Amino acid sequence: MNHLLPIKARELLDSISEDPFAEPPSFEALVGDLKGLYSRRINIQHRLVYQVYEKERIVKVLRLWRRTTSKDLTSRWWRRPPPPHLNRCC
Repeated sequence: MNHLLPIKARELLDSISEDPFAEPPSFEALVGDLKGLYSRRINIQHRLVYQVYEKERIVKVLRLWRRTTSKDLTSRWWRRPPPPHLNRCC
């Protein structure tokens, strides 16, 4: 794995924690089964996928590192609730 990946990922996480819609770096609003989620590129192979709860001011990270398919996210996050330790905001 590229040794800069953790640094780039941390920079993206810091950026979205301040403002999940700030650019740069650019983000993509996902469509179809993933509507309501956003993606930012870590590199050509890895993505950060997150959901924003604007009213509560919460950003929930759904996927970090490998590219995602809608099947990955729906089977993991919508059919089964996330583990309790991942479902905390603070």
